[in-house]
Amino acid sequence: MKRVRIGVIGCGAISADYRLPALREIAEVDIAAVVDADLDRARRTAEQFVVDDYYNDHRKLFGHVDAALVATPNSTHCPISCDLMAHGIHVLCEKPMAVTTDECSRMIKVRDEAGVKFMVGHTMRFYEILEQAKHFIGLGALGKIRRLEVQCGGVFGWPTRSGFYFDKSRAGGGVIIDLGCHLFDLSRWLLGEELSIVSVQAEDKMNRGVEDEASICAVSKSGTEIVLGLSRNRSLGNDLRVEGEKGSLSCNIYGKGLSISATGLRLCGQVGKVIIQQPRGGSPYFHEMSHFVSCLLNGALPMTSAESSSVAVDLVQECYHRLGLQDGA
Repeated sequence: MKRVRIGVIGCGAISADYRLPALREIAEVDIAAVVDADLDRARRTAEQFVVDDYYNDHRKLFGHVDAALVATPNSTHCPISCDLMAHGIHVLCEKPMAVTTDECSRMIKVRDEAGVKFMVGHTMRFYEILEQAKHFIGLGALGKIRRLEVQCGGVFGWPTRSGFYFDKSRAGGGVIIDLGCHLFDLSRWLLGEELSIVSVQAEDKMNRGVEDEASICAVSKSGTEIVLGLSRNRSLGNDLRVEGEKGSLSCNIYGKGLSISATGLRLCGQVGKVIIQQPRGGSPYFHEMSHFVSCLLNGALPMTSAESSSVAVDLVQECYHRLGLQDGA
């Protein structure tokens, strides 16, 4: 069996609580080392996940791993990923891909010159409920899509170790770059179309230096209205609703059941609304990491490519430009 040696850079919550447990479940993976700026944290993480090597400098991985996960503050995604790729290391980088479009272009250039794989962690594409939503939209069950709305957010409770989310210089902005880049990618993927920003509103209600509340309106190439609500200080329900000429679907993006109501949808000639529940097992992170490893072993292109992911950064920057915050909130 072919195996992939992976290094994990950044030992914060996303790695310790989600990525490393997922990697341990993939048969073809050897977790070769963990890296964190805080060497003691790297050591504790290595002990927790029974990893032999730990470092406080990602450059220690050169020549010792085939691939790496970059799970560090946003402002470091570009320099660390470029360092790794320039040394022949494949990269899965957490979202956002980078904090500026120029950085995205640099990352694509280094990837192409090095001939390596590069993927971005837009994990929502691997949520089973959202894969089902895309399936039914693609089937044409709802007809032409008129409106797509996603409300995503809650009181901020992520167990961040570094606190970079509220540090403009390290995060690149607030809730728009954090959750907005996810929802831009999700909307484009669900619809299979490019988006244009129509309007943006944002506030820093918690007075922590970056926007924590935002409402964004956009339109797809074919005219679908997209409405996105984002918050770090109140619950927005985390719901997706898609309305088409022939019906609608809705779900909680973190849930299991997808509700569909459509004129062309009939079961036994009677039922026009169904709730679909078909759990497949395994976390979205497991399926995402498995896809990345499969691309390395089989030569396939990552679904969340650099080109696709850079578009989400473009849209984030367009929002900040409209708000008069071109370098973030």
